[in-house]
Amino acid sequence: EAAAALELAVKARGDFVPAWDYLSVVYRGLQQLDRALDAINQAIKLEPGNPNLYNVKYLVLSDLKRYAEAELAINQAIKLSPRAAFYNNRGIVYVNLQKWDLALADFTQAIGINRNEDLAYYNRGNVYADLQKWDLALADYNQAIGINPNDAGAYTNRGGVYYNLQKWDLALADYTQAIAINPNDADAYYNRGIVYADLQKWDLALADYTQAIGINPNLALAYTNRGNVYYNLGDINKARENLQRAAELYLTQGRTAEYEQVITIITLLN
Repeated sequence: EAAAALELAVKARGDFVPAWDYLSVVYRGLQQLDRALDAINQAIKLEPGNPNLYNVKYLVLSDLKRYAEAELAINQAIKLSPRAAFYNNRGIVYVNLQKWDLALADFTQAIGINRNEDLAYYNRGNVYADLQKWDLALADYNQAIGINPNDAGAYTNRGGVYYNLQKWDLALADYTQAIAINPNDADAYYNRGIVYADLQKWDLALADYTQAIGINPNLALAYTNRGNVYYNLGDINKARENLQRAAELYLTQGRTAEYEQVITIITLLN
């Protein structure tokens, strides 16, 4: 209904930039990304000096996975207005392009402009974690949580750092806090399940994998790991059942290597 109303608005007044802008946002929310791009391009044509419009275009192009074009759009936003949020967004583009040094530079620039830009700390922490620079990742997640203590994702990812540092109690505490903030955080349940499984607390691991699957039924790894828990509990039938479901999901998702690994495990169970 919103899209239809806005379409009528831009037909009645084709030079009304806010209507084109909001129409793009609505179409993006509806996952009609080509229409979203057309709308924001029209807004930019009418008002080429508005940096916010280029930021919206960056978002649409990122959703389309057209990252090189997204980079050009956010570059223009930064040129017009070098804001912390825009540098943070360009850093995300560089992450998607696997240009780690450029991503780190942009997140650092965002923090330099605004010391309270929690998303920049969070995103820089993610890059450091991907690079296995655990101490730097931990410092950034601490900063992000200090600014925004209700960021479930930061707790989940900090839990991952603690897990890699083999600080099990701290990892469990962070995953539990993430779940308290967002009970629908499938990743937090899944990751906490991994810790419980490593500690051979099979019932707790089983409960967490089951919660993760309930939230995200397409989380193939949760089926794989739940199958492993059932195997350790001696329930071969349920182990096989979960691994078969994981294999189906891997195949549907085009994850051939994981599919073949699970099929090999299932064969050994027979």
